[in-house]
Amino acid sequence: MFTREEAAMDGNLGRPIACGRTAEIHTWQEGQVLKLFRGWVGPESIEREARIARAIHAGVPLVPAVGELVRLDGRAGLIYERVDGVPMWESFSRKPWKLLYYALPRPD
Repeated sequence: MFTREEAAMDGNLGRPIACGRTAEIHTWQEGQVLKLFRGWVGPESIEREARIARAIHAGVPLVPAVGELVRLDGRAGLIYERVDGVPMWESFSRKPWKLLYYALPRPD
């Protein structure tokens, strides 16, 4: 269930800062990004992503927090905490041996 029918937005979102198969990422408010899903992505998938992201953030606070579900220009979106830094894919392309280090569980 979406918490707001239409997101209040001043002007155009502009060019996305990232694009993927299911969504575009746009800057939003201070410290936030909007993951704006493509029209074919169903609400069940988006709500499932939000639940999973909240559960992961609860266990791993370094993972960006997910905010509310919104609708903008007829498209569904999720507000996420913005994390600045080097994209993970870029980091792994420079140092591919680190992939397993971060992917495998480690004792605390």
